This record gives sequence, C-alpha cells and structure tokens, in this order.
Amino acid sequence: YTFLPVNGAAFVMQAMHPVIGDVVGKYSVFRTDPMGRAVRSIDSVMRWVYGGQEAIEEGKRLRRMHQPLQMRNAEGKHISALNPAAYQWVIATAYPTSVVAAPLVLGREFTPAEEEEVYRDNVRIAKIVQVPMNGFPQTIDEFTPYFDNMIDNVLVAHPTALELVRQMQTAPRLDRSVP
Repeated sequence: YTFLPVNGAAFVMQAMHPVIGDVVGKYSVFRTDPMGRAVRSIDSVMRWVYGGQEAIEEGKRLRRMHQPLQMRNAEGKHISALNPAAYQWVIATAYPTSVVAAPLVLGREFTPAEEEEVYRDNVRIAKIVQVPMNGFPQTIDEFTPYFDNMIDNVLVAHPTALELVRQMQTAPRLDRSVP
C-alpha cells in the first residue's frame, strides 16, 4: 500500500494524455472499484519488476487486455489504448513518480547511480510490456526533453484526470488513532 500514492500520481499523469484520458474515461472501473483497480495495477507492476518469466507473460496479457479498448473520441477520431505514444507515456510516468517518491519511502534522495538504475529499469519494463520503443527515451538525458514536450504540448487537464484527482481528495482517510 506504500506504493498507492506513487501509483495515484502516475494514474493522474497518464489520464492527462488525451488518448488515455478518453479510453480510461470510457472503459476503466476506477469509478466503481477504485481500490481494486489500484491494487490490480500494483500487482501488475510488481510482476513486471519481480516476476522473471512471469513478467513477460504479464506484458503479453496486458496487450491482449488492452487490444479491444478502442473508440472514437469527441472529434470522431479512432483511438486505441495501444496507441504507441500513449502506451509509451503510461510506462514513462513510472520514472518521475519513482524519483519524486523516493525520499518519502527511503528517507533520502536517490543517488545519481540509483537514479540511472531506476531509469534503466524503466526502459526494461517498457520492453517487457511491449511498448513500441521507437521514440521511447533510452536515457535520462533523452527523457528530460521528452517529458518537457509532453507537459508543454500533449498533456491536458483532461476531465478523467480531474475526476481522478477529486476521487483521491475525497477518499476515506485512515483513522490513525485506532491501534
């Protein structure tokens, strides 16, 4: 559950991508089963990272599961959950959220070597889940302009992302006074 806040940040960043926001808005169960949806995502991520051969099968399962998620957006354009740029963005969000969350979990910043390792793992994960690698940043130096371009030219205050934020703001809080 420590991973939930990090995952929440990644979910919002992902839903700000117009294609992802549209597809999630239409197909996701985040409205009716938010905790289940989050836990299933975390389970999948843990399989990518620690699953060995099971990670490869999980990547294949994800592609099969997302294949039918296609629709026409508000402008009438055909979009798909497997849109290469959108699929890349989903995996790319793991890097900045991990780096920002590290001090919260570890009690310190990543060292430069650890940050490089986290990024290399992100690229490995992209390959495991069969993200199209053409255009996917292979290094931190390539990631920075990629990320800046996404922020400046692609991401929007998508209604689905805003709904996710509202959902997180109104989630029940744990009562810390209970032993």
